[in-house]
Formats: sequence, structure tokens, C-alpha cells
Amino acid sequence: MSLKRLISQAENPRTYAVGFLVSVLAALLVLVAIGVLGEYTKTLGRFLLTALLIAGYCVTSLGPAALTNRNVPRIAPSIGSMMAGLAIVLLLAGVWGTPNSDGFWKATSIVTLLAVTIAYASWTHWLESPWRAARRAAKVSAMGAMAIVVMAGVGIALELKTPPFWWAFTLIALLGTASGVFVPLAVFWGRRNSNR
Repeated sequence: MSLKRLISQAENPRTYAVGFLVSVLAALLVLVAIGVLGEYTKTLGRFLLTALLIAGYCVTSLGPAALTNRNVPRIAPSIGSMMAGLAIVLLLAGVWGTPNSDGFWKATSIVTLLAVTIAYASWTHWLESPWRAARRAAKVSAMGAMAIVVMAGVGIALELKTPPFWWAFTLIALLGTASGVFVPLAVFWGRRNSNR
């Protein structure tokens, strides 16, 4: 398989949708095996966690992959895909290699936070609502998500325990969440007003 074909498959949202369904099916099969055998072993637990992590990877990669088809700078979906790939590699290394290192788990948590946040930001950029309030709320929510992941990464890496830092983190997280919840409400409100 050529590199160009591999890249085009990596940019196809359908690949991740199928991957999600297959990994969820694999997780269900592991649960059936646990039920049939009547015991939960460490190896079966690792297989179950691997299937669930791959499902999470597919969902996280879906946003950046969908964003490649839009008219946005190419760097955003590329960074999202790279972070998701790095996160799944680190998480699977943690599941199967069981490294006993705080540094490893800190790096893994920061990369995973970045992957999830870039996926979320990709979905909000992907939203092309005709209503200005929804577009603005999506941008605020994406910016809030990026700010909290940077703050969380700094807090985890430096082991910050200062209350003002975490209060600011909480306020930004609440703003990002509230604006994210406002997006579908703004779309609903805009549709309702246009139907009148």
C-alpha cells in the first residue's frame, strides 16, 4: 500500500467510524468471553481496555478527519491526528507495558488531553451554522477548551497546588462548557425564529 493511499485513508472519516464500530464489537466479544469463561483475568482486562481505547482513538480522530474536507488551515487537522495517534500509542504502552513512572503517566495524560481537546475544537470549527450566535459560541467554547487543556498540562507537569490557578481553571472550564451547551440552543432558537 502506497504512502499516499495510507494518508487518504487516515483523512477519511469513514475509516474512523468503521474502526469505532469494530472496536466496540471487539469489546463486546471480550465481555462475552469473560461471561463464558466465568472469570476476569488480567489479560482479558487488557484486551477489553485496548478495544475501548481504540474506540476512543477513533472517536477522537473523527473530528480532525472531518475537518480536512473543510476550508480550514491544514495544520489544525494534522496536529489533531498526530496527537490522537501519539495518545493511543502511549496509552497502549501503558496498558501492556505497565510502566511505573510518574513522568510517563504525566506525559500520557497531557497528550491525551490535547488529543481530546483538539478533537472537540475540530468539531466546533466543523460546525457551519448560519446563525452568528451559534458560530460565536462554538468559537468561545473551542478557545476555552484549548485554554483549559494548556492550563491542565501546566498544572499536571509542574504539580501546581495553588488555589487561584485552579479557580481560574474552573472558571474557564465553566465558560467553555456553558458556551458549548449554548451552541445547540442557539441553533434551535435560530431555526425557530426563521420558521416564524
